[in-house]
Amino acid sequence: MIEVLVAALLVALIAAAVLTGYVGVAHLSADQRKHAQADTLAQQDEQRMRSLTITQLAGTQGNETRTTTIDGTVYTIVSTAQYVSGTGATSCSAGSASSSADEVATTSTVSWSPMNGRPPVEIHGLVTPGVGGSLIVSATMPNPSGSSPAYVGLQGVTVSISGPSTVPSLVTDANGCAIFGGLAGGSYTVSFTPPTGYVDVNGNTTVANQTVTVTPTQTASASVGPLGQAATVNATFSTSFNGQTNVASTSDQMTLVQTQMTPPNEVFGTDSTATNNTYVSSITTGASMFPFGTAYTAFAGGCDNPPPTGSPGLVSVQTTAGGTANVTLPEPAMIILPYVGTATNVDDPALSYTGSWTHQTSVFGDYQSTESDATYSASSNPTATYTFNGSSISIIATKGPSLGKMNVTLDGTSQGTVNLYNTTTARQQTVWSSGTLSAGSHTLVISPNTGSIGIDELTYTAVSLMTTKPNIIVTDTDAVCANNKDYPPEQVPTATGGALVSPGLPYGTYTVCVDNGINHDTITGVANTNYTTGTTVNAYIYSGAPGYGTGVCT
Repeated sequence: MIEVLVAALLVALIAAAVLTGYVGVAHLSADQRKHAQADTLAQQDEQRMRSLTITQLAGTQGNETRTTTIDGTVYTIVSTAQYVSGTGATSCSAGSASSSADEVATTSTVSWSPMNGRPPVEIHGLVTPGVGGSLIVSATMPNPSGSSPAYVGLQGVTVSISGPSTVPSLVTDANGCAIFGGLAGGSYTVSFTPPTGYVDVNGNTTVANQTVTVTPTQTASASVGPLGQAATVNATFSTSFNGQTNVASTSDQMTLVQTQMTPPNEVFGTDSTATNNTYVSSITTGASMFPFGTAYTAFAGGCDNPPPTGSPGLVSVQTTAGGTANVTLPEPAMIILPYVGTATNVDDPALSYTGSWTHQTSVFGDYQSTESDATYSASSNPTATYTFNGSSISIIATKGPSLGKMNVTLDGTSQGTVNLYNTTTARQQTVWSSGTLSAGSHTLVISPNTGSIGIDELTYTAVSLMTTKPNIIVTDTDAVCANNKDYPPEQVPTATGGALVSPGLPYGTYTVCVDNGINHDTITGVANTNYTTGTTVNAYIYSGAPGYGTGVCT
């Protein structure tokens, strides 16, 4: 009984082994059939490519991927065609064309699924163009890695040629190459269409055509670029004055400088005019800047002459391909204080007196019927002092047979003596005038010199800040800026902020004109370089003031 069981077990093991062997042979035959089918497909694809024209080989028909299904198995066929030189080297690589494109190397690669560890079938061929010339076109872009080389091939540039041969357009491949073959000799116009969103170093989205001469049996070349995915720079503005830092400001323009551009400076924004205030809190370049590996220099204002190296108005801006760079540009504050004047009479009691003075009232013929009198006395040393803010001042006094002389001092400087003697009494006489003064605080001191004197009143032009917005024109006198005029936004003047915080200008020397709609004051040689405290400009808009003129600024 035991012998029977052992024999049965041996028979079962032998049967299982034989069955496994049959299954393995079946699988092996299936894989072999699929491999053989792939080999047939690869040879058919090579025959297809040999039937194409040279231009078709260089285009999509020579470089495509497609699938086909046979007996339930999906096969993937990858076709590639690439020009090579007579030595077998690639004719165009990394954005740089070699000297010749003699032959086209073709490759047909077929894979299927599952492959069970088998490699795909790959067959190579070589096609020699007929009589004709070749044209290699290469396109470049900045190296995304930022390393050497600085520029690499750019894929996706559409290249079209027109000339003796009519051929379809090509698109540069991963190496940045497009190659036209079998061309009749003659002159060809080469045109380029960059991928959407790409610009040249000057921010242009279009590329100029090129003219190339093709000679039969030889290879000509053309190149375009570098082209880069456009970047954006957004600028805001700030200023500092009176201890306030990073105060939000405005400008009508901003400038970017990059020595690799032609010209090296580009201005953005809209220049202001007398009738169009274009000052804004931010200005953008839009997607128009080439992503250079080195930074742009940015500054506020529209002068294409950049500030001196080291100026706080210069800001470095680094762009990246397709990116946005945000930057705040500093502007120096220009604090403009516009003053207007009013004729003012000061009664003698308003003066500050020291020493022995007598104050008379009910003096017929005097201003307000009052008068302050003093007699020279070395021991008393009588003085009368008045401090005022104005552009001129006059002393009104009585002249008569019993009066002597007075001393007059203005801002610590002697104005000499004034003789009040007259054969008859004459009241409200202008006995002394300062002439035109620079507006601001002044101090007048009057004292007896000999005999007795009397003070009736003082008259002066009092000044005060305008209570409405003035009109302001700032002219850049830098010769390179061609006397560019700006019309910045004004405000109702305050003692600390003036009528203007920032004119939107980076540095330099300017002429400033301020008017109140009727009269104006022009100030020349205004330096605008202080980025921390502000440049204070006093404008005096009234008769007799320095720089005073009738009419408005132009």
